[in-house]
Amino acid sequence: MSEPVIRSAFMRFVVYGHVALALGAALQVRWMSVVWFGGDDWRRDLAVGMGTFGGYGFLRLMRSRDAGQHDVPHFAWYRRNSRWMAAAIALALILSVLLIGRSLHELWTLWPAVLVAGLYVTPFQTKAGIPIGLRQVPCLKSPLIAWAWAFVLVQMASFGASGSMSLLLIIVQSAFILALTIPFDIRDLPFDPPVLRTIPQLFGARASRALALLLLLPLTWMLIVQHALDVVDDDSLTGLLPLLGLAFAAVLIIRSAPERGWLHWLLLDACIAMIPALAMIGSAI
Repeated sequence: MSEPVIRSAFMRFVVYGHVALALGAALQVRWMSVVWFGGDDWRRDLAVGMGTFGGYGFLRLMRSRDAGQHDVPHFAWYRRNSRWMAAAIALALILSVLLIGRSLHELWTLWPAVLVAGLYVTPFQTKAGIPIGLRQVPCLKSPLIAWAWAFVLVQMASFGASGSMSLLLIIVQSAFILALTIPFDIRDLPFDPPVLRTIPQLFGARASRALALLLLLPLTWMLIVQHALDVVDDDSLTGLLPLLGLAFAAVLIIRSAPERGWLHWLLLDACIAMIPALAMIGSAI
């Protein structure tokens, strides 16, 4: 299946370089750290954004070399631009380390996400050549991505602290990110090998969209409670505006299908940044 051509070189960089995701990671950490953990460290927020850009770019660059990915548009773009993207990825990762600075030692708290992600992407095989590992577990691809994202973001926002609020946010954020990730598995139905056994491969696109909508409910409920508390404090827009953003995300999920163009998927990617951005705009009004 061919994908509509992105004519602008800048927009190709934004879409295929996952710039919206990097921005979303930075804003999510900013939002959670300020609202729920009393933190205010823009250097950490920016470091998370740079690290997200560099980490995603590195994985995409490595996977673009696989023979089975030659027909996938964003991997083809990475192959054509491998040199300057490698330089951009290296620069982003270096800046991320420099921005974290003295807090670099706190990154050890991210080891569960690194371990699980490593067990998923590492191609373990038996002596007979049969693939083994987390990649062989049905439906694990999107939930694993969602949990790893949520765990890292909450850990960075909480400055490595643990507690009931951190656990609650990991659960809520995992559901939200999984809701945004499932549509991308629907998009990739023509490309994903059957061995992945993603949620849409096993249950179909319609059931997958329904599941994604249900997964928006935990964050919706949290924002409704926050909105109710904000009304009492005469700060009613802080929780209300993100609810409008979730409604927009729900519309995009309902409309998700493999034939949708690049703008649809960019907007869906941007939803991870839209929710915290709307919350911060609401608190500033």
